[in-house]
Amino acid sequence: MPEFFKPEPGLMIWTVITFGVFLLLLSKFALGPILSMLDKRRQTIEENLRKAEEAREEAEKLFAEYKERLEQAKKEAQEIILESKRMGEKLKEEIVLEARKEAENLKEKAIRSIELEREKVLQELREKAAEYSVEIASRILKKSIDASTHRNLIDEALEEVAKRSEN
Repeated sequence: MPEFFKPEPGLMIWTVITFGVFLLLLSKFALGPILSMLDKRRQTIEENLRKAEEAREEAEKLFAEYKERLEQAKKEAQEIILESKRMGEKLKEEIVLEARKEAENLKEKAIRSIELEREKVLQELREKAAEYSVEIASRILKKSIDASTHRNLIDEALEEVAKRSEN
């Protein structure tokens, strides 16, 4: 075995003493800052984990609010659609009702117009009938009837025709 591998007791003692002093100095000057740095690092990691957890909880809360608002918006949209349909149906019914009223009014106006025209035609017919009657009667009697007599005869004939048409 070569000589540098042979154990020498003095060297071993000085090596152990030096190593002990080194450990003592290391623990006194370096171990505190290293442990302090590791403790700060641990605190930073814990703080970051806490912040990450808070951020995750906040994100979940916001997501839940978003979902709730989205559902509420969907419900409101459906309500608006239903209300629009109801209003459309109501408007349709009002338009149909108005059209029916107007048709009824037009029908009534037409009936009144027809009735007035009928009365006018009947009046003309009565007058013509009275004229022809007077002419025929005057030919039969071979005499002329004056205007007042003529008017009286027409009025009597009209009253008689009116009575008959009422029955």
